[in-house]
Amino acid sequence: MRKEIRNSFYPLLFALLLLLTGCGNGSDAKSTPKSAETVTPGAASEITPSEAADITDVTSKPSPTDITDIASDPSPTEPADASTDPTPTDITNEATGPVPTGTVDETNGTTPLISPSPQAAESNPPHTHTFGGWIIDEEASCELKGLKSRKCSVCGKTETQDIEPLGHRFGDWKTVSNATCVGEGSQERSCTVCGKKETATVKAKGHNYGEWTTVKAATCTEKGSRKRTCLVCGAEDKQTVDAKGHSWSNWKILKEATIFEAGEKTRSCQVCSKTETAVIDIIVPTDEEKTAMALKVAKQIAENAPKNASDIDKVTYAAEAVSDYCSRCNYTMEGKDYKLPYGVFVKGEYSCAGATRALGMVLECMGFKWKHVNEHQYTHQWCELQMDGQIGWADGQIGMAGYGEFPFY
Repeated sequence: MRKEIRNSFYPLLFALLLLLTGCGNGSDAKSTPKSAETVTPGAASEITPSEAADITDVTSKPSPTDITDIASDPSPTEPADASTDPTPTDITNEATGPVPTGTVDETNGTTPLISPSPQAAESNPPHTHTFGGWIIDEEASCELKGLKSRKCSVCGKTETQDIEPLGHRFGDWKTVSNATCVGEGSQERSCTVCGKKETATVKAKGHNYGEWTTVKAATCTEKGSRKRTCLVCGAEDKQTVDAKGHSWSNWKILKEATIFEAGEKTRSCQVCSKTETAVIDIIVPTDEEKTAMALKVAKQIAENAPKNASDIDKVTYAAEAVSDYCSRCNYTMEGKDYKLPYGVFVKGEYSCAGATRALGMVLECMGFKWKHVNEHQYTHQWCELQMDGQIGWADGQIGMAGYGEFPFY
């Protein structure tokens, strides 16, 4: 192959030298040397080596051995051994430098003297970055971020990323000052990496008290006091003890209460023997109880009336008995019982209305029917009834009875 290059190269070089020589002598492009005029463009490849040697006189006698190829090809007089023949990467283009490997002219299998343009070399097709391993540029500390980077092995693009702070690595807590019963303490710990210290407050322990002891005993009516002591620092805590109050026995009845007067009861303290008395309220019966109590008295009066007497005698006996009860009562128109038989027979208070109803209850127990005259009026009132076949009257307040109309109204 090298021989073929030489056979085509020398005729071309010779023609170039002829052209340069004509230009160097300042002759017009149309005025070429006489010997050169006989050379046609197509005849350059037909010149034999011997003829080339004869033409050297016209071209300032350059020797092929003195001509240096633009591509630094070795001198044709000193053919190189095939083993040392330069590879395509060894060929240097004078204008662009080393020719890239693999750029071979496909027409004749030779390496061109001019390399591709820089624009063509830089227009790499898009690709996925192939990054290498991360490289630590700045180490992270306990509190500050670090920095790491990696580079694409294809295009050299660099990618960076923060490294998060490592955080402190604290050791065990150590006591700086001990906490007391009432005062706070403190402790600290240090980072094993950077030495930074952290402090913390220790809460006061509080007193560790012993048992309570009595300073002054409380009584039923007076307060006492007690204290306790801290087993650590000796501080005392004092408290007031409330009075105990009496421890009373059960009530003892001194006087029973009745419907007429209050009763009385007593009790004593089992600690200090203090006694206390209290009043028992008057008995206040219900309306049913009041009626029952009055009816009991009315039946006793009716049972004591004469058995074989006339009606007028029996009614007169009843009127006198009711009048006797009224004489022992207080005449009043206040309260709830003055107008009831209970007020006359039990409570001890009456009015003309109460006396009339009390007598009427006795007459019913004796078997008589009666009528309340002037009931619910502020005037004198009495009973009207039939005795011995005649209409008559009976008055429990004055204790009298008679036939016909009431004579005192």
